[in-house]
Amino acid sequence: MTIPSPARALLSILASLMVVLAAGCTGSPDGGQAGGGGVPSSSPAPRFRQPRVGDCYAPEVSSRRMSYLRPADMRLVDSCDVRHITETIQVGELTGPAARYEQPAAGVDLSEAYTACDAASAAFLGGDRHTGRVRLRVLPPSGEQWSAGARFFHCDLIEANTFDQDAEMIEREGSLKAALSGDTPPLAEGCSIWPEEPDDLRPVHGLLPAPCTSAHQLEFAGIVVTGPRAYPDTTDLMHVVFGADCDPVVAKYLGMTRSQLANHRQIRSVWWPTDRESWDNGDRSARCYATTFDNRTLTKPLKGAGNVKL
Repeated sequence: MTIPSPARALLSILASLMVVLAAGCTGSPDGGQAGGGGVPSSSPAPRFRQPRVGDCYAPEVSSRRMSYLRPADMRLVDSCDVRHITETIQVGELTGPAARYEQPAAGVDLSEAYTACDAASAAFLGGDRHTGRVRLRVLPPSGEQWSAGARFFHCDLIEANTFDQDAEMIEREGSLKAALSGDTPPLAEGCSIWPEEPDDLRPVHGLLPAPCTSAHQLEFAGIVVTGPRAYPDTTDLMHVVFGADCDPVVAKYLGMTRSQLANHRQIRSVWWPTDRESWDNGDRSARCYATTFDNRTLTKPLKGAGNVKL
C-alpha cells in the first residue's frame, strides 16, 4: 500500500521524537541514570586537589615580596629539587567553629592550626623558625574549595632574606628539612646590615643578612614572647611590650649585666615583633638585636665581648 506523502512526513517526525526520548533514558557518562525510573543527577561537585606533605610551589608572578604572595599566584612543581619558593610540611583538618563559617577561616580562627604548624616547623627544621631566615604560612582552602566542602589547612615554609613585611622570598632548589639543625645552621639568623637610619624607638626594619666577620650593623641575640594581648600597632606600644624584655636577652648575648647595657653609651638593644597576621594566629614573639646608637659598621661580632668600649 502506498502511504500518502503527508502521512509519511508525520511518521518521520514521530520516529525522530521516539529516538530523542530513548536517548534521554539511557543516561550519559557524566552522571545520568541508566534505564527508566532514575532521577537525573545534578551537576558534579567541583573537584580540588588536596595539598600534600612534600608539595613545593613556584611563583607565577615577578614579585618576590612576602606581602604580595597569594596562593593563586603559585603553581605546583614536580618536586622540591627544582626551583620553588614554598614547601608544604604538614596538612591537617579544621574542626569546630573554624570549620563552620561560610567563608574560609582566617585570623584567630586559625590559631589552633597555627599552633600545630609551629610545632611541625620546629620538628622539620630542627630548630625554632624564629631563630632563622624562615617564614611560616598557614593556609586554609580557597573560597571555591571551601564552598565545595574543603576544610583542610596546610603549613608552608619559605626561605626569606629577612623577617619583616618587606621580606624577599628566596627561590631555592632542595628541601628546607633540617635547615636550622647542627652547630652552624645554614639559615640561622646572625648578623645584618641595616640600610636605614635608626630611630631610638622605631623597631628594626628592612634588614639584609651579612656575615658577622664582615661589615654589619646588627647582631641577632634571641627572641622574647609575650602573653595574649591586642597587637601593639604603634611604635610606642611595641616598645612598651618588647623593649624592656629584649634588654636582658641582648645583655646576656653581649656578656654584660642588664645595668651595664642600660648605661652603655655605645651599644643598645633593638627589636622587631612578628607581623599582625601571625600575631592574630597566636605568635606573640619578637626578635632582639644588639646594635650601636650611631649605627656604626662593625667588622667583628659583639657576642661575649663584655662591657667594652668600641
